[in-house]
Amino acid sequence: MTDEINDSAKDSANPDPFLALISVIHSFITNKDRASASLGLDILAGRVSTLIAFNGDSEIAEDSPMDQSLETLCTDQIPNTVKEAVDHDLTQVGLDVSETVETIGEATIEHTAGRAFQHVITGHVELIDTLGYESAEERIRTEVMDTCKDLLKTGATSGLWESTAIGTRLLGWVAATSVMMRDREDGRNTRYGSLLVLCFPKLLNIAVKSHATIGDLSAREWLRVQMLDVHPVARLINSCYGSMAELTSAAIRYEMRTEQQIVDWGSVAHGWLEGLGRLEQSNLEEMQQLWFGTILYLEYLDAMSPDHVMDGFDPYVQYEVSKEVGQETVERIQDNSLDPLAAIQFIPGRVNPVEMPLTGRRMPIIPDAEKSFNEWLSNQIFFTEGRYAETIDSDDR
Repeated sequence: MTDEINDSAKDSANPDPFLALISVIHSFITNKDRASASLGLDILAGRVSTLIAFNGDSEIAEDSPMDQSLETLCTDQIPNTVKEAVDHDLTQVGLDVSETVETIGEATIEHTAGRAFQHVITGHVELIDTLGYESAEERIRTEVMDTCKDLLKTGATSGLWESTAIGTRLLGWVAATSVMMRDREDGRNTRYGSLLVLCFPKLLNIAVKSHATIGDLSAREWLRVQMLDVHPVARLINSCYGSMAELTSAAIRYEMRTEQQIVDWGSVAHGWLEGLGRLEQSNLEEMQQLWFGTILYLEYLDAMSPDHVMDGFDPYVQYEVSKEVGQETVERIQDNSLDPLAAIQFIPGRVNPVEMPLTGRRMPIIPDAEKSFNEWLSNQIFFTEGRYAETIDSDDR
């Protein structure tokens, strides 16, 4: 198959070897032959996995024939197979595609084929946004999110830091885009919330506990790590923060617009607190302050928003930071040297954050709030033991 791919790259008269198999699978789907289509997907997964095993990362260098063939397969042909299955009411085949992607993804991880792993995640993540909101498509979307989540955690554990960082940020961005596109009549899919609890905080934990030597950056640099020459583990940490913030922002805006809850806010609070706890175990004080400051801003939004928005988001009764970190974080927010609002205020789901981080238009979620964030912060204190509390009327929370 390697020779066929190289021949196809040299002469367009020679078709890419994956194209024929994909065409056969699509033909089975058109004829509503579910069993044959599923068998075809199994064969595809086996062939791609074998190809990766025999070539590894060295033969899948950027823009090589192998790289281009796998990119087309993973980001175009396989996602289109899901769309074909949906169009022909073969939901199970659409679900089977996630198994195919999982098999291929596991092969890329096993053989440390980072470029191929990136293509696998990029193509599969896009389905979260492009699928519709009928029940069958929601089932497939849920399976896609679960598959991406599991592959990213395995990729991080195996040390594919760069591609995992890219995939993590794309997952948060595309999931936020999908939430922003939903209308009230589209109903709910609570699986988005699982990314804020079981995905991004867990990936942050893996990154922080790695043996990589990474130095702390300024808060401003942490917000734009993708543009800096830093260790890929730092990119993954940034991706976890950016994805947590963007998806949380999208969920709040969805509730403000539709008056429907799309995530469990108690669980989301736990996800943010888990991330803070992991950062407390690191030497990344600037990122810890940025993360903590964002939690404070989310508390502020909870206090200022209507009762039905962020119902159950109560991190203040659970988290602890040192008195020094708490006070310094507040002081830096108030003197504008720390900006935890940015990642929440940029409209979610716009410009690709991997290519252009924090680019777009900032739009406050509650533009006419009765108190500014700084005014609200002025009514908070940090006790000696580090537990956060209010000094005044708790009804404002």
